[in-house]
Amino acid sequence: MTIAQASENTIALLGHSAPSLLDQPIGKVLGAEEHAKLSAFVASEPIDRNPLYVFTVPGIAGELDVTVHSNGYRIILEFEPAGTGGARSAAPDFYGLIKKTVVRLQSAAGLLEFCDIAAQEVRALTGLDRVMIYKFHADGHGEVFAESRVESLAPWLGLHYPAGDIPQPAREMFKRIWVRPVPDVAGALAEMVPLADPDTGAALDMTHCAAHR
Repeated sequence: MTIAQASENTIALLGHSAPSLLDQPIGKVLGAEEHAKLSAFVASEPIDRNPLYVFTVPGIAGELDVTVHSNGYRIILEFEPAGTGGARSAAPDFYGLIKKTVVRLQSAAGLLEFCDIAAQEVRALTGLDRVMIYKFHADGHGEVFAESRVESLAPWLGLHYPAGDIPQPAREMFKRIWVRPVPDVAGALAEMVPLADPDTGAALDMTHCAAHR
């Protein structure tokens, strides 16, 4: 529970600069009560490569939802602006939604219809503005094979991209993590501090993070 790396935008989210957090206990960010809750959660829940919501904490510009998982070596905490409208306390009927989704998927006549339904249902479950299903062809180029979007967004369905558009490491990641939410496509980039893990010298493995850009 000692901070080894921190995103460089922690000053804007948490009020602490990244360098000031290094080698500090996580309680410096969370406080003693949440530190204890996190320790208990990590000890009891299946977090290995499995991001789970743990609690919501106050941030500089509003509440932040905290997600935790491990990558086999490090425990990774993600802080994202909390959903509005009391989403945590007024959760939808996920059982009913999943049951409806499974019935629709089972009724699909072919792969394209199956993917269309999957895109629609994932957007209904998540509330995302756009959900795409991406297909890699034998020659390496990619295609937006199915899509569900809000009407205000331009359609990307049927667009083709050259093989070099998505590097091979990213393709391998897509194969392992099928659903990858992008909270803010226009958000600013933020590097890790330090960029390499101080113990291993390797880049932080963020394959299983809950949110991606």
